[in-house]
Amino acid sequence: MSSPAGPWYAAVQWGTVPQWVSGAATAIASTWALTLYILSRRSSRRSQSDMVFCHYDRELAQAVVNNQSDRPIVDVSTYALDPWDNIPGGTPWLDPGGSLFLPYGTPGDSYDVAVQFTDQSNQRWQKRNDNVLRRI
Repeated sequence: MSSPAGPWYAAVQWGTVPQWVSGAATAIASTWALTLYILSRRSSRRSQSDMVFCHYDRELAQAVVNNQSDRPIVDVSTYALDPWDNIPGGTPWLDPGGSLFLPYGTPGDSYDVAVQFTDQSNQRWQKRNDNVLRRI
């Protein structure tokens, strides 16, 4: 549909090439800054939890938790993954540099277990047999 003065887009001030280049560069820079900010927040959120290491010994039926971070972790416990069940034991507090041995059944048990803990930012984490950190 056109008016006597021409199509509707003819009246719009579209700007010059330098204005378009400037606008595109600003949009790209803003997107890049937001991406870096999000990655930085994610990294700082995981920094303490990445320093907690777990080892699962099936022969002894225990999980060994080592807190190599500079802050304590709290509410450390083990869970059976199949069926999902809380295993009695655990500790309310594990100091920096401390280790904890958590039993999770009888020696030779074949089910998978997970260690769960809470870091100082009050985020709950889980590490399974594959030792991959998962936020829960």
